Amino acid sequence: MVDSIKTLVVSESLLPKRCGSSIVMENFAAHFSADELVLLGDCAFGKRTEHQRQQGFPEVEYFGTAMSLGGRGARFFKRLRWRLLDRLVKRIMDVATRHRCNHILGVYPDDLWCYAACLAAKRLNVPFDSYFHNTYVDNDAIEDVRAQQYQAEIFERSRTVFVMSDGMLGYMRDTYPEVKFSVLTHVFCEYPSRFEREPVSVTGTKRIVLFGNFNQSNLDATLRLQAAVRSRCDYELHFYTDVPRLLLAQRGLNVSTEHYHGALGHLSFDDMMSEIRQYDLVALTHGLTGGYGAVEYQTIFPTRTIPMMLSGLPLLVHSPENAFLSEFVREHGIGCLVTQPSESELVAALDRLVADRELADDKIRNAMTAAGLFFGQRVTSQFRDQIRRPAV
Repeated sequence: MVDSIKTLVVSESLLPKRCGSSIVMENFAAHFSADELVLLGDCAFGKRTEHQRQQGFPEVEYFGTAMSLGGRGARFFKRLRWRLLDRLVKRIMDVATRHRCNHILGVYPDDLWCYAACLAAKRLNVPFDSYFHNTYVDNDAIEDVRAQQYQAEIFERSRTVFVMSDGMLGYMRDTYPEVKFSVLTHVFCEYPSRFEREPVSVTGTKRIVLFGNFNQSNLDATLRLQAAVRSRCDYELHFYTDVPRLLLAQRGLNVSTEHYHGALGHLSFDDMMSEIRQYDLVALTHGLTGGYGAVEYQTIFPTRTIPMMLSGLPLLVHSPENAFLSEFVREHGIGCLVTQPSESELVAALDRLVADRELADDKIRNAMTAAGLFFGQRVTSQFRDQIRRPAV
């Protein structure tokens, strides 16, 4: 067993970029010292990125590959970004050498960055592991003809391919039995302050909060929930998201100014909890159909699930029948689950959470208990143990 390991985490997504993957990696890194971890992330092309982090946080460096124009981002500039591969590999090697890192972890969902990390580790002859937040080749939405080659090289080089959930683990083990996979879940850093919620008024207006990015991963379910709520005058939806209202409207999700609140990502965890707890219920939408492949909907575990479980609010979940998320909700009893594309079932589930205080409190207790599976100290301790083990 290796005693001293210093890992270079190569992740395109880090703060101040606001997305699920950046929050996942920042929370993960917060449980390591500067002697254990260094991070390399993306920034706007040609610009230096700064973000204030807590004292003692591992050192973070950046390299610019992010490009955008008129709302078009990485996918539109894919070919141009891949021309930066050699420069990115050299940057990774430089950071790893300067910080004396003897282990590299490449993070996907950005294939350029994960593949570059793989190549850098090979050239430096240091151990390499990869961390897949989503499926890659198995996602029908990925159209790059070279994806098969990149994934094969990453899998072959990785001592362990870490994946985000048990659902993804089961699928990947069945599909790639020759590869060693292990679960590395999302983590949270601290439990929120105690919250004694007020009973939800059966007769008054009930306010439901949703947050995150509303895209192909959850747009179908979100639109259905919005239609269901609009059929009733005693419910209203409130959205917290980085996605501009105009872009939401282009996606068919029309949100009034009084129900659109911008992003939560700039808030501290406690402030985010305080903001969420102003509402009566919280809703988690996932799938049911959309532009991603069926496997992606099956295996995704949305980042926002964890703060929703910790919020102390009754949770409504609208998710496909065969998705891992739905299995998790059933197994742990964390919320009222609706798996069918039915507006009437959504409204009925909301009504149950409001009318039955005992049911709602039971779901809240279950959610807080299940959240312990994602407690950062527990998860990162398991990760440390795994990377110290010699390759078999």
